Amino acid sequence: MVRKTLVATLITAAVLAGAVSYYIFSSRNTDLEKLTAGVENSFWSSIIWIAEEEGFFEDAGLDLTIKEFDSGKESFLNLLKTDSDLSICTVDTIPVMLKSFERKDFSILSTFVYSYEYIKVVARKDIGIKTAEDLKGRTIGTPFGTTNQFFMEEFLIYNQVNPSVVKSKDIDPDKLPGALKSHQVDAAAIWEPYACKTSKLLGSNAVKLKSSDIFRESFNLVVMNDYAKENKALLIKFLKALDKAVQFCTDNREAAKKIVIRRMGLEMECFVLSHWDKYHSGLSLDQSLLITLEEEARWAVNKKMVKSNHIPDYLDYINFEILEHVKPDAVGIVR
Repeated sequence: MVRKTLVATLITAAVLAGAVSYYIFSSRNTDLEKLTAGVENSFWSSIIWIAEEEGFFEDAGLDLTIKEFDSGKESFLNLLKTDSDLSICTVDTIPVMLKSFERKDFSILSTFVYSYEYIKVVARKDIGIKTAEDLKGRTIGTPFGTTNQFFMEEFLIYNQVNPSVVKSKDIDPDKLPGALKSHQVDAAAIWEPYACKTSKLLGSNAVKLKSSDIFRESFNLVVMNDYAKENKALLIKFLKALDKAVQFCTDNREAAKKIVIRRMGLEMECFVLSHWDKYHSGLSLDQSLLITLEEEARWAVNKKMVKSNHIPDYLDYINFEILEHVKPDAVGIVR
């Protein structure tokens, strides 16, 4: 009888514990607000992965779904679709600039990382390419309509090579390593981690041409204006979670690196460790963002990539309100 009573008591306790756990778990998730982010699958997205891994989004009251894309351009174009399920996306400046000539229904919330080391020019050593000057008469592969294309021309001009004597070929980033390997192109202007993958694929036959300090590449968070108006509190929570992740990187460097290595795969460990200090994470809206958008817009007009000759006012494409609420000192654009 004692044994039966003890068993019954233990079963009852287990059932009650399970019920309490289920109630707590269900209540917690019921209170979370849903948000879907379109994120480029690259080192750029490190603080988003860290915020997710450390539970910062959930702590902020968000039930975050991350959808990964091969490029920021792809995630941005998905956000612009009328039937898109994205709430926010990560993207560099070129896609934003190009679409600014067509529509005014989106805006940048914040830059969250920048680097001078993001885009690389990788070439084939076996055909005699050692310096930028050796690119004359060669074919360079790069995804058109992205910052890579703008960077490629900036790189050539910086090295006193007229872009007109180089042939450019539009190739998706994930296909560029194979295109260079199979001699479809002689060089590639490509972002990380594809530049690293390209170098590994070519082995000793790869040559990276010096390109640092030519261009500051920034990665930004973009939302639709209607969504921002209706979900201000939710976007504030999102930025607060990212800001917490930035602080985590400062306080827990080694733990942060491990999270990113796990997310990108062990084969990228060497890249993550060697590039960690070359990427600068932090929420900001600074004057360089505005200047970059204007420079890129003039380039697009000169290249006849857009139909209008009128440069948009990029102050109209920046949402100051959300970041000013989260981190007012990080807003440095002159208005």
